[in-house]
Amino acid sequence: MIEIGPLIQTEVGKVQFNFNPLFERHVRAEEDGETELSYQWQVKFRHAQAFEFGLQGFGEVGEWNDWEESEDQEHMAGPAVFGKLPVGEHALKYDAALLFGLNDHTADNTLRVRLEYEF
Repeated sequence: MIEIGPLIQTEVGKVQFNFNPLFERHVRAEEDGETELSYQWQVKFRHAQAFEFGLQGFGEVGEWNDWEESEDQEHMAGPAVFGKLPVGEHALKYDAALLFGLNDHTADNTLRVRLEYEF
């Protein structure tokens, strides 16, 4: 799979905004697929490095040049927490979000958790 797209970020005071439109295509798969468009967005209030909060959203709209009908697309959004904790000379980064499906084609609830160890 190849995924490519711009990663757009800006800050206004202590608020960080991200928007990432992504193009995805499966290569060397059993069946050739079309290039699909998905997106990720995030709004984060920069409170303290160990704990920040905000909102996240994710979605898939179908082929990049021929979007699926709105009821067949996937869209989810919800509250999120973020942080970076020092571990000796290294760091542990985390983010977690409780995402709610925004249409019938998306799961009602999704818990998304990411944990990184920086060394």
